[in-house]
Amino acid sequence: MENGVVNLVNGLDPEIVSAEVLCTRGLGDFAKRIPSTKLHFDRSVGSGIVSAIRAVSRTCLNERFDIVHSHSWATLMPGFFGSKLSRTPKFVHGEHGTLYLDRLRRQIIQRTIFNRADCCLSVSASLKSEITSKLRLPESKFSVILNGVDLSKFRPDPRQKQRLLKAIQADADSTIIGSVGRLVPVKDYPTLLRAFAMLSGSAEKNCHLVLVGDGPERVKLQKLAEDLKISGITHFLGVSDAIENVMPAFDIFVLPSIHEGMSNTLLEAAACGVVTVASDILPNREIVAADHTGMFFDVGNPKSLCTKLRLLVSDRHRREGMSGNSLAFAKDKLSIRKMIRNYEQFYCALFDTPAVKYS
Repeated sequence: MENGVVNLVNGLDPEIVSAEVLCTRGLGDFAKRIPSTKLHFDRSVGSGIVSAIRAVSRTCLNERFDIVHSHSWATLMPGFFGSKLSRTPKFVHGEHGTLYLDRLRRQIIQRTIFNRADCCLSVSASLKSEITSKLRLPESKFSVILNGVDLSKFRPDPRQKQRLLKAIQADADSTIIGSVGRLVPVKDYPTLLRAFAMLSGSAEKNCHLVLVGDGPERVKLQKLAEDLKISGITHFLGVSDAIENVMPAFDIFVLPSIHEGMSNTLLEAAACGVVTVASDILPNREIVAADHTGMFFDVGNPKSLCTKLRLLVSDRHRREGMSGNSLAFAKDKLSIRKMIRNYEQFYCALFDTPAVKYS
């Protein structure tokens, strides 16, 4: 279960749309945040696709849902075939960034189901374009709803930087460059480490790099930091359950990914008023405005990234201006309330019903 699904289910106005969650695998930690009355999970169901389809169909027949909304590859077939067997009126599918195009069979399944869905959703216009182009689908099949961020949870908090400086034993006037994410190849943290090594080897001495997250690349990245002689100012904090307490501590947030669908960390950084330096890929350009809320660097190019970091580290006035712009953009465009409202309107439009409360 994904964090976005939890936020959506808990945030929808029940007078407009009432949502429940069908789990075809394990519940996971996110399930703890959803009332048990909204959860459907049968532990006796087997792990195969046929068992999952039967479980979805059975639950839909019992609950008489109006819409089945599947998310990503794992729930695509159970959601589609389960909804059809139960004669659920509408089926929609959402894609969040990871496409499975490595096998012809998967391409055929996705293209077939996407064509037969009442509508499909993506979290960015660039992802929509990529899907429709690679699977040869009409663009009219997909609508775009941007993710949202909880502005009451992610917000500027100067106290967090002081706490982090103390935790990593850094000077009070240090600049903290941070990143949050899984330590996996697609995130391209080696480029960030090499750029930071170039930065720390120049005139900008009082900087620290903080990486929040874990994954299979951690040991390699720690070894690379040692080889680059930056291990003393590079801090691997591991997984955090309170990113809202870490993100405001950064002076600069870096997203070095080779590929993204729509990174929630970009939204969270903006909501905290943190300037972003991101890889120059299309999804990132939908959130970051060049030289207004952040900067872009050439994908996989440490020298390009170092140049942008040096500009921001050396010019506090520029950084503070972009910080204010980021915060204003988040409040105007990226609130979770706005995202939920968009979903309410989308669901109601499937039945030609306005998203209004009825007394």
